Amino acid sequence: MIRPKFLLLLCLVLFCTCKKEEIVFDDSFWVAGSPDDYNFNTTALDSAIQNAAALSDFYALLVVRDGHLIVEKYYDGHTSSSLFQLRSITKNVTSALTGIALEEGLIPGVDVRLKEFYPGLISGGKDSIRLRDMLNMTSGLEWDEDQEINPITENKIPNSVEYLLSRDLSSTPSAEFNYNSLSTHVVGDILSKKTGQQLSQYAETKLFEPLNIRTYAWQRDPEGRNWGGFGLQLRARDMAKFGLLYLNDGLWDGAQVVPENWVQAAVIPQIQVPNSSVTGYSYQWWTSSGLSSAIYYGSGYGGQGLFIVPDKKLIVIAFQRHNGSANESSQRWNNMVAKVFIPIYQAAL
Repeated sequence: MIRPKFLLLLCLVLFCTCKKEEIVFDDSFWVAGSPDDYNFNTTALDSAIQNAAALSDFYALLVVRDGHLIVEKYYDGHTSSSLFQLRSITKNVTSALTGIALEEGLIPGVDVRLKEFYPGLISGGKDSIRLRDMLNMTSGLEWDEDQEINPITENKIPNSVEYLLSRDLSSTPSAEFNYNSLSTHVVGDILSKKTGQQLSQYAETKLFEPLNIRTYAWQRDPEGRNWGGFGLQLRARDMAKFGLLYLNDGLWDGAQVVPENWVQAAVIPQIQVPNSSVTGYSYQWWTSSGLSSAIYYGSGYGGQGLFIVPDKKLIVIAFQRHNGSANESSQRWNNMVAKVFIPIYQAAL
């Protein structure tokens, strides 16, 4: 599950080195823009679009600049009404909900210890694990994402929160990055405990309704809890709205939906990813300093991408087939970054 992120690093180095009933609603928010009017090299942009069309298992490509929808392409029978699997980009939504809950005072802060929520499971050296560590993948709990995630996503492991928190430590909390999708599920469970709602219900009220997101699906674990680290499905345009919310520092239609300081924290790496000089991680967002502009992004298994480039006021959304082998997933991500995202980035002058 972590391999796609390192493939992004490789490509950056190479190039610069519960289901809702569907409701029809007015989506005129998106005003189409001409690439010529938004400072694009149109030849380079067209080439990136053609590259996307030529990739097998590529489903959707959206490019937003200055709040205008510059590119909207769907492939393989998908349309603007299709729901796409975000896979691990779900983590970015869970992160946004965490920032909202913190602002509302439902959680005292990111440095609150997990033992406050799970006193029967957390003891000994695990007493120092904080909410911050779960958000930054630095809990220190034993975990091998590549080997252990499939039974989790297939709902074969009951009591997944307890399953993780009962693990021994493999490193000191806060010291080492180790990608762990169940860490985010624990964060989602904490949100449910403190809000008294399912994660999806809290998201509807605090995030989806303000952004006019009316159609979604969100898978649940064997205990009926929405998965915090994966399982959310959105339309491509709604994913782009979420990206624009972050690009605008959490502000939407005059209202502060996600706290500004929480959004800004996503841009600054809080922990460096091992074996990388340019890739970091912060509150469920990947960051990169490998291009001339800093970017932060969400990445999902199979090659799903949400890229935000503040300096260029640019958002790029890519959806691809969300299942298959780990090697296939890595290759799809690699191809998308090298042949689609980076050419679009370079085309945005």
